[in-house]
Amino acid sequence: MPEQTSDAHTDGWSMTDFLASEGVPLKEPEAIRMAVDVEQRVHELIVERTAKQRLQPPPKEVDVTTLGITAAQMLVDGLPEVKWLVPNLLGPDWMGKISGREKAGKSVLMFIAAFGPLERGEPTVFGPATEPATALIYSEEPEDGLLEKISDAGLRNATIVYTHQLGGHTWKEKVDVLVAVAKHRGHKLIFMDNFSRAAEIEDENGPEMGRAAEYLAERAKAAELAVLILHHNRKATGNVFDLSRGGTALGAACDINIVLQEVAGPDDRRRKLTSRGRLKATNWVKTLLLSEDGTAYTLVDNGPEGVDTATQNAVLTRTYLEQVGTTTAGQFVEAQGGSTDTATRRLDDLVKEGWAEAERHRGRPTVWTAVPRS
Repeated sequence: MPEQTSDAHTDGWSMTDFLASEGVPLKEPEAIRMAVDVEQRVHELIVERTAKQRLQPPPKEVDVTTLGITAAQMLVDGLPEVKWLVPNLLGPDWMGKISGREKAGKSVLMFIAAFGPLERGEPTVFGPATEPATALIYSEEPEDGLLEKISDAGLRNATIVYTHQLGGHTWKEKVDVLVAVAKHRGHKLIFMDNFSRAAEIEDENGPEMGRAAEYLAERAKAAELAVLILHHNRKATGNVFDLSRGGTALGAACDINIVLQEVAGPDDRRRKLTSRGRLKATNWVKTLLLSEDGTAYTLVDNGPEGVDTATQNAVLTRTYLEQVGTTTAGQFVEAQGGSTDTATRRLDDLVKEGWAEAERHRGRPTVWTAVPRS
């Protein structure tokens, strides 16, 4: 096909140029002959490309004398006020991840400690709710287990969407539907349990998990929705932020990452939370205690990660003694670990601070009893 004139294509491009731009370079282009309809379609594509380029606005001129801001001016301006949905946890367009081992209580914690108080406009264990806000919950959990959590959390206005209701849809279609439903019903938060299965991730170590998270974050941010996703940890030890399954792409796509750990086994009602986020306010360590009836969490430790170990031990020892009422050093070791000497020292410290009384035999303490709080 002869070359087109400059007014019919892009800067004097020929069909050969077009094919090369599409990744089809030809060694002997003049020896190639194509059917008339193919040549015509290529010509049409060239014309379409030309039209699109002509419709694009010209690039704006950059004033190099005013571009950018100095560090000194940034210091004068200071940080803009952070807009929180829940202080130190989520902004109105953030995405957060909470990870932990299976059946460790991740969803129970979120329902009771966050979604319930947030819906009622009450303070949460993470911080005071800025305003009442409801959640869309996308869950794989069976109805009986989910209903129990809803009842314990006192939820009334949340929307529940089961994963099987969107079966057969692509991940992007699922995200678009959930975002649309959340906006239509006035929710401020989408909760996803669990992320890997919802996104149908086949290779958690590959790039697809990060890409799926990025699409969810982008669509939710555009709709001014916060997102909180659940993810499972591996059977491993080491840095808590290396325990989450898969690579680092999922964590990198989130504004805040929270790791939930059991304190002293599944029968212990305490859970330790360690958080890392993009703001200093989102870097914290908390220990929460679930009430006996399973309907509320209380904060038993709210120190930064660098808080001295003695202070944390004192809080945990006092919490344990208040739970059991009376203990021996042997019972304490069985429940909390450590040595008998360490248990004796930590319990005696409570006696000195007025939190406990000790029964002694031949001058040595044998039984410690919690002193009721006034």
